[in-house]
Amino acid sequence: MGLVRRCRAAALVPAISLLAAASIVVPANGAAPVPESTFKALAKLDRTLDQMINGLASGEGVPLQHLIGRAFEEKQTLEEGFELGGKGRFDDIENTLTNIDILLNDARRHVENVQRRVNSLEHAQKLTVTLTNQVRRVDDVVGHRSPAEIAADDLLDLTRGVIREARDPFFSEEGLREEIGAAITQKGRVIAKLPKVFGLKFSAVFLPLENLDVDLLEAREADKRKDALTALRSARSHKLELEHRIQRAPGASEPRLAPLHAKFIPADSKTVYTENAVDPDGRTLYYHYSLTVSVDTECARGFSGPLTAPIADRLARNQAVWHHAESDGCSHELEGPNGHQGTIEVVVTDNVFRCTATFEGTQGPNGAAEGDGPTPPPCARL
Repeated sequence: MGLVRRCRAAALVPAISLLAAASIVVPANGAAPVPESTFKALAKLDRTLDQMINGLASGEGVPLQHLIGRAFEEKQTLEEGFELGGKGRFDDIENTLTNIDILLNDARRHVENVQRRVNSLEHAQKLTVTLTNQVRRVDDVVGHRSPAEIAADDLLDLTRGVIREARDPFFSEEGLREEIGAAITQKGRVIAKLPKVFGLKFSAVFLPLENLDVDLLEAREADKRKDALTALRSARSHKLELEHRIQRAPGASEPRLAPLHAKFIPADSKTVYTENAVDPDGRTLYYHYSLTVSVDTECARGFSGPLTAPIADRLARNQAVWHHAESDGCSHELEGPNGHQGTIEVVVTDNVFRCTATFEGTQGPNGAAEGDGPTPPPCARL
């Protein structure tokens, strides 16, 4: 597994008070759905990063340290929504793994300084004990050791051995670097064995977050504005990488669309179309309506979606309207079995899936004022 970029030696990820994680129902396929709160947390973090980047890029004054602290808090809130199973907490494990990585690399970089390498390794060992307990809570079956727990125990044994060698002033520095490298590699094996998050490999979620930590720490400690700006742009890139992966998580459930409903209102010579879609994961739904007409094409000018419809129509965001009086350019002589001829399509998206539903005409079958279109097809992933 590739190593993340390294931050300065003494900077550990700040400890933040933990909030109770919201419970998430795990579906039958074993992958927890991605809740709307996750995307909201990503959006808040994105706004904070943009505020810092835009402020530094424009040369305007920006409370950088305050905003970096806020970014850490928003990242923490984001992680609290990640489910691992058992009593394990993603945010606990992510913080511990990141700090172990920082300390091991600090010891390797300063291997010639006996006191510093020993201090960093001793701290790393204490955190490795914490890690083994955190991993154990993910799969807390009595008498059973999960692969991640076995890997964490092996990492603890390695750090204990490295500390003994680090205390020996006569042990070769090159040999010690190799031993520390072996511990870092073992840390990667722990990550590889941890359970999935939203159906994604733990590493697919963890590594962008770990890199984001490093970026924020580098921005906080940067002496020059351009260095802070570089680190923050990297942080935004890793945030976007994480968001892209989460949006395509296999645990996401597709929206459920109802057949598109049409209601003809004779007194107003109009038909109102309504799509009653539901997103099981709670993500925001966006609606885009269109009309395709091949007969009586002038009649299409009376069609509009929720953003362009006349105020008097009082449309909801999931509705569209087709005004089809003669004054709207429509000919009643060209009507078909379902009124004026045309295909109404609504595209519903939630930034993860694209779904469609259709209705033919301006009224129900056999002259009925209301009717439903066909059952919508399965949604497609974006």
